[in-house]
Amino acid sequence: MMRMDEGINRFIEQLKSEDSQARVIAVGHLGKLNDERVVLPLVEALVDRSETVRNNAAYALERIIKRCSTMEELGTVDKQIDEGSNAFMEEREGIDRTVQLDAHYKVLKLQGQLLKKKSELVPTKDSYLPPTVRPPKNRGTSTPPKKIKA
Repeated sequence: MMRMDEGINRFIEQLKSEDSQARVIAVGHLGKLNDERVVLPLVEALVDRSETVRNNAAYALERIIKRCSTMEELGTVDKQIDEGSNAFMEEREGIDRTVQLDAHYKVLKLQGQLLKKKSELVPTKDSYLPPTVRPPKNRGTSTPPKKIKA
């Protein structure tokens, strides 16, 4: 049986394959893992020459974001997405401009999902308030209640 480290390293290496189908498979497996080491290679796959690999990498990152259950986990994922995307946005040589813009768009969508997930994890001030107490309705009478004279 393969150890987890060996599996992660194997799939990360597979992302460098000339075979786009092998890269798609690697992206799919990396997206299923709950390990922060897979985030940066998946971000780097957002600028793959294969559109299928890029789309699957974005989907894998979305799944990782959805699985985050603490602000610490989200912070780690956010930092790695930011680092990886900065690297490919600065690197102009060797990356098709259309691919670069597509990757940038995918990163923006991922950042939106990160913000949404963070808002789900952070309680709002309203979540601490008791439910609103409504006064009882005036039922069964067609006339308004009588005013009390002071």
